[in-house]
Order: sequence, then C-alpha cells, then structure tokens
Amino acid sequence: MQKTTIKECSDSILEIMRSKNYSESSMHAYRKIFTDFTIYCDNIGVNFFDMNVAIEYVNLITGLELTELAHDGKNTKKYIVLLRAMRLLSNYSINRLFILRFSRFVDEIENEYWKSINDKFIKYLSDNYDYKERTVNRKKYVVKKCVEVLVRHNVFLLDDITRKNVEAIISTFVHETPKSVSHNISDLKQFFKYCYENQLCSMDISKLFPILNTVHETKISNTFTQEEVKILLDSIDKESIAGKRDYAILLLAVCLGLRSVDIANLKLSNIDWEKKMIFITQEKTSKNLTLPLLNNLGWSIIDYIKNARPQIESEYLFLEHRAPFLPLTPSGISSIFTRRLRDSGIKIISGKKYGIHSLRHTLGTLLLEKETSLPMISQILGHQSIKSTETYLKLNMNELSKCPIDPDRVFDL
Repeated sequence: MQKTTIKECSDSILEIMRSKNYSESSMHAYRKIFTDFTIYCDNIGVNFFDMNVAIEYVNLITGLELTELAHDGKNTKKYIVLLRAMRLLSNYSINRLFILRFSRFVDEIENEYWKSINDKFIKYLSDNYDYKERTVNRKKYVVKKCVEVLVRHNVFLLDDITRKNVEAIISTFVHETPKSVSHNISDLKQFFKYCYENQLCSMDISKLFPILNTVHETKISNTFTQEEVKILLDSIDKESIAGKRDYAILLLAVCLGLRSVDIANLKLSNIDWEKKMIFITQEKTSKNLTLPLLNNLGWSIIDYIKNARPQIESEYLFLEHRAPFLPLTPSGISSIFTRRLRDSGIKIISGKKYGIHSLRHTLGTLLLEKETSLPMISQILGHQSIKSTETYLKLNMNELSKCPIDPDRVFDL
C-alpha cells in the first residue's frame, strides 16, 4: 500500500466527516488541528504520520507528558479532540480506516478468559524478570493488541488459534519499523511460550510466529554543524526562568551527549561539585558513567539552581516551572529541544528528522572528526558496545584535525 502524506490523510478524513454529516463547528476544529500539525511536521521535515512525532506534538501543545495517544482522565474536551484527531491520522495512515469511536482511555482487556491469562503472564514477568516498567508496559500493550485481533476473529480459547490468526496478528504491526516488528514478535512468542509451558494450551503457539534474522544496524541521527549548535544555544534567553533551565538541559546534551531519559533522571546528588564530576547510571544500558562537569556547563547549572529552579524539596535537578513543579520527563526534555530548535530559526532540510538525540550524535561526530579514538568516544557516550560507536565511521570525515578531547573546546562554548 502506497504511503499517504499527512495532508492527504487529513483531506481524506475531512471528506469522510463531511459525508457523515459532521457539524461545521466540528469540521472547523479538526481542520485547524490537522493544518497546525501539518505545518509543525513540515517545519521539522516530516511528511508522513509518525506516532512519536504526534505524541511530541500533543505534549508540546498541551503541556502534558503522555507516552501514547490515550486520554489520562484529567484533560479538557479540547485535548480530547486533539488526541482523537491524532489517532484518526494514525489509523488512516496505516490502513485507510476512519474510526468512528475511540476509547478515551487505555482499556484493560475486557474478555475475562484473556484477561485472566494476561494477568498471570504479567505476574510471571514480575516474579521472574527484572524488567523496567516501560518494558512490561510494552509487552502488556502488544498482548492487548493481539487479544483484540483474536476477539475480532471470534477466537476465545488458546487452543483455537490457527496460523491464519497469527498472520492476522502480525499484519497489524507489519507496517512498523523492523526493530518494532522484531520486538512485537519476540513479546508475543514469549507470551505464547509461557502459556504452553504452564499448560494453558496444548500446542506451542509461539512456533507459529516467524523466526526473524534481523541484522541490527544502528542508524545515525541527523547532526548539526558547530555553527548551528552555537545558534541554537545563543537563541535561548538566559535571563528568563525557562531559559536558564533549558540552556542547562541542552548543554548537557551538547557537551556530554546525555540522552533525554538520563537528563530527566539526573538528581542533585549525582553532581560532585568538589571533584567537578557527574556520576550517573544510564537508563538504557544500566552502565555507570562518570563525566566531567565542564566549566560552562557547571555555571549554567548553578545559575539554574540559584536563580530559576523552584524552591521545593525534590531530589531531581530539572523541574517543571509551573506548579506542582514535577520532575521533567524524557518526553518533556524532547519537547524543550523541539521548541528551542523551532525558535532558533535554524533551517531544517525537508525530509530530515531532528530530535534531542541529534545533539548526542553531533558530539560523537565532531569528536570523531577530531580524530578521537572509537574506544574513547564509546567511553564518553557510554556505549554498551564499540559496535554502537562504529556507526560514526559511516559519516563524512573530511578535513580532520587533531585536538584535545574537550567538548568545551570542540564547540568553543
């Protein structure tokens, strides 16, 4: 099926709404949302619907911190319409379907038989694996979507599942990236293997799923030039409360290559001011990392703590600047980058996608261009394997020149 652009999806959805006699006020509301979202995507070089971009956009517009396009029970009607508009685009871009009604919440499995099995599976994971919460949530979501397919095909017993049912399940996510497809199949095989080994079914259904020999090849994010990094940082108003916080956040990504989740998890106790060091445990790799507290970075953090950080008891460094002053989330960090990039005026090439991870890759790329060894770059960025660092070898390495490994000097900050 040929991919349809966001604008084409929007126009088709509005046409369907018109044929279903939606009111003019409703049509106007959806048209405005689709138009604004299309403009936002054009500005960051995205032509086709992307779930992560949609979530980022919703969080940016609403100030929420959602991790999926689902109602959290607290939003106003305006936000519900925004969420529904994004879900309409998602469904139409994937399978050309116009969904009349969406659940406002992430529902539990309704069928008692399937819910009972799923609850046992989740307990099994909790008792036997040291999975992070987000990993368990992903597995729950994948199993839930699988069950929805089975119920639609009137399958209400494990032993009634056929190869055709498995193919129908896979078809619901086959449009996703190879990595996502691999994760989904792995999660479902684990679920059905559990069912078989615990005598919940007579056949090992996991064997009906294909064996994926996926060659994992890390894709390098788009990067910025040194001049663009300076433009991005210089565009921030460092006299404002939000500016002091956002400047320190972006410096952490620029100078130390920290991921958004590690910036969000950063605690006051992670900083040793006497030794001028930052000690963290990376969320992605669970690897301990010791990083230098560079001068400009250290002063920006001090400026934020003394003059902008809410004066409340919280172990986390970066907080929202509005009550109740909760710790920033990874999606919140990403939204800050997106907003600051947009406001900087940096021209984004059409078709190119940039996220805060681009700053991490920019650091890695510049260090490589300065003839820094791969093991040293791996150590600086906290890569779990040198293979991750080898990705940078694919980039243009013209005009190499030697210099000390000091991000302060790399960026002339």
